[in-house]
Amino acid sequence: LSDVIAIARGSSPLVLFPNPADNSVNVLLGEHTGTLLQLVGQDGRSVMSIPVATDAVRAQIHLDGVAAGGYSLLLRDAQGAVLNAAPLIKR
Repeated sequence: LSDVIAIARGSSPLVLFPNPADNSVNVLLGEHTGTLLQLVGQDGRSVMSIPVATDAVRAQIHLDGVAAGGYSLLLRDAQGAVLNAAPLIKR
C-alpha cells in the first residue's frame, strides 16, 4: 500500500498521509470551499466530523478511539454536498 492517497474531484486533490494510519492522519486540503471533514465507515455511518476553515490548507485528524478498518474521508461544503473524498485505512 502507498503512504499517500490522493483523489481529485475538483481542482485540488484531497491528500492523506500516512495511509494506512495508526493514531493520526494529516490531510492536505488544497484549494477548497469545504467547511467540514467527515470520517465515514464502510457501513455509511459517520464516525466523526471535524470543522475546517475555508482558508485552511492542512488538517490533522486524531484517530484515537477509531476502530481498525476502512473508511472514507469526505470534504463537505456548508450545504452538505461532498466536494472531495479519499479512502483511509486505520490500523
